[in-house]
Amino acid sequence: MPLTWPTLVRTLLAILQSLPTPPGSGLREGSERTVSALPAAAVGLPSYGTRPAVAPIPVFRLLFNPFCTWGALLLLPLAALLPSGGAGIPVCLFHSLTGLPCPGCGLTRAFSSLLHGQVGAAFAYHPFVFLLLPLFAIMAAYNFFPAGARQGLEEFLRAHDRGFRLGYHAVIYAFVVFGVLRMLAGAAGVGLGIQI
Repeated sequence: MPLTWPTLVRTLLAILQSLPTPPGSGLREGSERTVSALPAAAVGLPSYGTRPAVAPIPVFRLLFNPFCTWGALLLLPLAALLPSGGAGIPVCLFHSLTGLPCPGCGLTRAFSSLLHGQVGAAFAYHPFVFLLLPLFAIMAAYNFFPAGARQGLEEFLRAHDRGFRLGYHAVIYAFVVFGVLRMLAGAAGVGLGIQI
């Protein structure tokens, strides 16, 4: 019988459910088991004891940490100074090595084109520029917000963290899916009407 994905998944789930519940895992016998509850030895990893569950990082800290805000502040003027067609030097190591575009290929040229008012060219380089440029502008401006405005933004984002987290993840997943589709189209020699 050939091995198919459904068969493989059913087999792995049966193995997972047959393993004994590790002590200190917080799981009771018969409760739902997750991969993180597996004993380290069962997956070939050294055991360092149990670790407490880690709370997700708030979206505010993901977007408005100093690395991101100062990085956005440096990127925007640089993109405005660069020619809209790019600097003429390859900056993507993945593209240089494989000839295929990575999910972020074209973003610098898209930023530059949009900042120079070339909307069509910006879209052709990377359609996500219309989401990312306003976000980067807000992140860069955050450095100059008065303390009250910073506190208000933080409180607002923390109060609505679940919704912003869903949006944050949706954009990241869409960005990666777009990149993979563009990469597959490039590998197949099919253009998506997007410049690389």
